[in-house]
Amino acid sequence: MKYNVQIYEDKQGMLMINVPDEIFLVLDLLLGDLREDGLKLGLNLIDKVLSK
Repeated sequence: MKYNVQIYEDKQGMLMINVPDEIFLVLDLLLGDLREDGLKLGLNLIDKVLSK
């Protein structure tokens, strides 16, 4: 099953993630596990996995 997940920076430079409603809990887990220090690196790695 494939889902449309978008990772982007908003106008204030904050990284944002959009996920479909049926997998919103994944977003909570990802954001809860990633610290602010590694957030950008972690999200970039997730984006790489999702795009390949």
